[in-house]
Amino acid sequence: MLASVLSNNEFAGLAHIDDLVEHYHHHIEEHKEDINFLEFLAMHYLDQNHLQKDKQEHESLPLHSHSAHCLTLNFIPSVNQTFQSIRTIVYHEDISFNSYYIEHFFSTPLIDIWQPPKLG
Repeated sequence: MLASVLSNNEFAGLAHIDDLVEHYHHHIEEHKEDINFLEFLAMHYLDQNHLQKDKQEHESLPLHSHSAHCLTLNFIPSVNQTFQSIRTIVYHEDISFNSYYIEHFFSTPLIDIWQPPKLG
């Protein structure tokens, strides 16, 4: 029942939880019924014959009345969009992969980082 209240956004039904508990005690004390709370819930939410008996008492129970709320969200996209061109990468045939790899990734300053310190 709580999942139904929360999933339908009928938080107003939570305000009537105390009416539900009071009505349960009413059945136990006034009507002298020997029922547990789950049987009480089944009687009030599944048994249509019982709901028609004391209709006025049952109207204050959660999920017996509905309220409709409308929420509209509008998103306006920005009209100031900028477009960037995609640059074309041109490879020259005279540069071999091996010389590029050695020149840029194994340069002397990079190799010197991994050398042990020298005693001076």
